[in-house]
Amino acid sequence: MKTKPAVSLSFFIVFTVILIFAVIGCSPVQLDPEGPISEDPEEPEEIICEKPVDGESTAEMPLTVRTHYWPWISHGHLDLSSAEIIPGPDLFESDPGFIAEFTEDYSFDGLLVWPVKETDVFTLEWIMLSFNVDYYDPDEQLFELYFEFIIEDLQPEPGDEGIQEFTINLAEQQQCFEVLIKKVILGKGQESKVSAATLDFVALELEMKVNPNR
Repeated sequence: MKTKPAVSLSFFIVFTVILIFAVIGCSPVQLDPEGPISEDPEEPEEIICEKPVDGESTAEMPLTVRTHYWPWISHGHLDLSSAEIIPGPDLFESDPGFIAEFTEDYSFDGLLVWPVKETDVFTLEWIMLSFNVDYYDPDEQLFELYFEFIIEDLQPEPGDEGIQEFTINLAEQQQCFEVLIKKVILGKGQESKVSAATLDFVALELEMKVNPNR
């Protein structure tokens, strides 16, 4: 009796099964182009922004609110005893720096000039300066301050041209913002900084600063 065909058939079946499993086991697994598919994907971690507790250090985001002031002397008025009213000092004839935000680190000390067109400045008896100052407290609340300075008894000498100076010390402070007028200067027939024409003017030498110690 011949048995070789049976052995050959069994060997062929086993070989075929082994080959099928080998092909299945070595087949490449197709991945999602965006990355492997996870059976149990993790949810993104939630980021909670907590407000710092009072007194807690916040070095990552420092925040300092400072008291500051904005004097609107550029929109103020200079009233003359002759009834002439001059709106704001001249930006080109005056020293720069008075239009700014004032803090403890910034102040102004210079000359502000008001050109006069209708009055003989050597006949002035008094002048009055008035202007507002915007005051922002540490909570950023806005308050409006009002400054008014009346300078009397000027008594200039009559003349066709020249400069006459009057030294004064007139100061006022509100909410730690101080304005000090040091000198009044009357000029007639003087050279202008920006024009070939002569200039008549009233000038004030003054200082504006934040004075937290008073």
